[in-house]
Amino acid sequence: MDEIFEQPRPRVNAELLPKFQGKHVTVLGNAGSTKPNADRIEIIDGSGATIQVLLGSSLNGTETLNGLVEVVGRVDESNNVHAVLYRELSSDPEIDLGLYNSCIKLTHLHQEFYG
Repeated sequence: MDEIFEQPRPRVNAELLPKFQGKHVTVLGNAGSTKPNADRIEIIDGSGATIQVLLGSSLNGTETLNGLVEVVGRVDESNNVHAVLYRELSSDPEIDLGLYNSCIKLTHLHQEFYG
C-alpha cells in the first residue's frame, strides 16, 4: 500500500475517470445507500454522476457509509475505482460539491498552474 503514497493521486470526477485508467486517483462525493457486508458502494460526485467504488473487502456486518466519502484507489478499464482506502468526512461545514466539481475541472483544464 505504501506505493500509492509515492505517486500522484489527482482529484478527479466521474467525467475524468477514463483519462486515468490504470492510475491512482482521489474521488469525493456523497455515498449512495450502502448495506452491511457490501463489497461496493456508489458515490455521487459534484456533477451528479455516479462512480462505482469496489472495496478491497466487504464492509463488516454493522458498517455502512453515509454522507460525504473520500476514496483513493486505482481506476480500471470500466472506470470503476478499486478502493485502497476510503473514509467518511464530516459535512460540517457543508461542502458545496458543485463548486468542488468546478475546481476539479479547472485544475485539469489548466495543468500548467496546478500540475
